[in-house]
Order: sequence, then structure tokens, then C-alpha cells
Amino acid sequence: MHRFDIIIIGGGPAGAMAGITLQKKGYNTCIIDKSTFPREKLCGGLLTVKTMELLREHCPTLNPDHFVVKQSNRVHFYLGQEKVTSYQMKNTCYLTERSLFDHALIEEYIRNGGEVMENQRIKPADIDFATRTIQTGSHTYGYSYLVGADGCNSLLLKKSGVKNSNFYCIEGELSPDSDQMEEMMIFFGVAENGYGWQFPKKGYDCVGIGGVKSDKNILQHAVLFFSQLDIEPTNQRGAPIPSGRQPDLSLLPENTIVVGDAAGFVDPITGEGIYFALLSGLYGAEAIDAAISKQDISAAAHYTALVKPLRRNIAAALRLQKLLYRPIVLKKFMHHLRRRPAFGLFYLEKVIATNAYDYRNFIPAYFLKHRKRS
Repeated sequence: MHRFDIIIIGGGPAGAMAGITLQKKGYNTCIIDKSTFPREKLCGGLLTVKTMELLREHCPTLNPDHFVVKQSNRVHFYLGQEKVTSYQMKNTCYLTERSLFDHALIEEYIRNGGEVMENQRIKPADIDFATRTIQTGSHTYGYSYLVGADGCNSLLLKKSGVKNSNFYCIEGELSPDSDQMEEMMIFFGVAENGYGWQFPKKGYDCVGIGGVKSDKNILQHAVLFFSQLDIEPTNQRGAPIPSGRQPDLSLLPENTIVVGDAAGFVDPITGEGIYFALLSGLYGAEAIDAAISKQDISAAAHYTALVKPLRRNIAAALRLQKLLYRPIVLKKFMHHLRRRPAFGLFYLEKVIATNAYDYRNFIPAYFLKHRKRS
């Protein structure tokens, strides 16, 4: 039996960042993934400034030219089909293909000495918490710590009997409008607790819609949304996405943690997930390192402490989401943005792009400081 210090299930951004961080700290790790890289992944692919800064700090040898396909700093807001306002941001947004981005991270992990087992589909029954082993075919692998980075339908949550609270999205490809090749569009009022988007990619636009709690409901919303825009996206796919609600992780062993989508980390209002995946993967690695350094098996306790501010920020966003996405409130809010676009620009640049403020303090900061100053 081959033993590793840490086994990571899932090689997306959260799992790869956890692996990279742990390898740099000198641990022997392995990532097990059901696919072979590069592989397709449904995602809008937006990389904010804070995401790029995190990558530059913790993966300095990673070359953005290998995964950034477009750059844009202009976004249009719509309420249904009606354009409400447009923003020219100082900060650049970067757009990626997840096949390129995830592959670049996995290659960075391998360069740091990590081992990857691709095309390995494991079931909850293949994981034995008691013996700390995982069975893949005829092979058995041992671990001291286990990281679940395997998305909304996490094997570790299923094995523990934990139900995750997910939303859904539908995404497709569209031949771009030559006049808006470098511009992003956000459509509010087209889905419950969500929105539609159109982002420029290399040679096409990524168009999609996300929200609600049922795959059937989001499919109905998608059909209506695409018909209202008079478009027929090709290569349409659907997938669950985290809602931002925290699953009950108390049933997991203390040497086991979940990161990224599996742990519900996402901005509930914008749906941004890549930044939270990377950050939670980093925190997961630091929690395991702390547990080993202190000879304390409870990596889960260290992890809970590290992600507490992140959980509080997401909880504040969830409270705002409940209010904002009510149809009457959303309509009034969008009309407010039309009259006072400075508030929307502040939110985009100071909360979404850079995280200078979070959901707990950005509204007071705007009205008490920036609006008064302007």
C-alpha cells in the first residue's frame, strides 16, 4: 500500500492550490481526479484582480499568458432586455477557459513535485475514514489527512450523509458581436436568485444563466432568456453551482476538510467562485500544516478558524441577496444605479475586483466616505 501525507480528491482550482501549497511545505501529496487534464469545465471564467494577485503571490512562476484569453474593463448591466447602465472600470477583468486554467494549475502542482492520478472514478464506498485509505481499482492508498475538492457533488459529503445546498446554471457558446468583443454583459431579472451573463472568450462569447434551486427550473429560465435575446447558443451544458450556504461539516473526521465548491464557497450575489476556491484551498493547506506542526489531528478546527472571516462575508452577502433579488427591490435598485452609477462602480471596483471592502462594510464605507468625498 502506498501512503501519502495528504490525498486530495479533485484537481480543480481549490484542490490544485491546496496541493501546491502543501508541496511547497514539504509534504507528500497526491491529487485524484475523475478526468484527464486538460478537461472541460462549465464556468464563466472570470478572474478578478484579487484572484490574479493571489496567484502572483502564491504561484509566482505561473504564466497568465497560458490561461488568460481575454481582458476587459467594460461591463453593461441589464434588467431583462433593457440596458440600465454601463461601467468603465479602472481595474481589468481577466477571462479564462477552465480547460486552460485548471491545466496550468495542475502543471504547477506537478512542477512542485505533486503526484496526480487522473481518470480515477472513486465512489463513497472506496473511502474508508477508519483505516484512512482509498481504494482505486486494485490499488489501495493510505493518507494521514484528506481534502475534498471535488465540487458540489462531493464524495466526502455524500459519504458523511451531508446534503449540500446548490443552485444550477446553463451555459453555451455564441458567435460574438464584433462591436462588443471585449465587453461583458450582466442580465438581472432573468432568474430567481441569479442572473444571466455574456462574457467574451477567444473566438466566441460565453453566455449563460444561473440561480434558483432546481435544474428543471433553471432550464426553463434559460430557454426563456435565450429566446428573449433571440439567440441559440451552441454546446449548451448544465451543472450545479454552490449557493453560498455552508454544508454541515461536523460529521466529517477531524483529519478531513472540504474546500472550494464542495464547502459552498462562492459569492452568492455574483456567483464568483474561482477566487474562493483558490483561497479556501490555500487555507486548507495551512490548516493541515498547522495541525501537523502542533501534532494535533484536528485540521478541521484550524480550518474552521482560518475561514471564519470568509464565512462571515459570505453570510452577509446571503442576507443582501435575499433582499436584492426580490423583483420589486431589484427593479428599484437598478433604477437607482441608472441615477447614481457611482455606487455600482464602487461595488465593482472595491468589492468585486479588489476586495478592498467586504459585504459587511462596503455600504457604510460608500455613504460615509466615498460619496461624501465625491
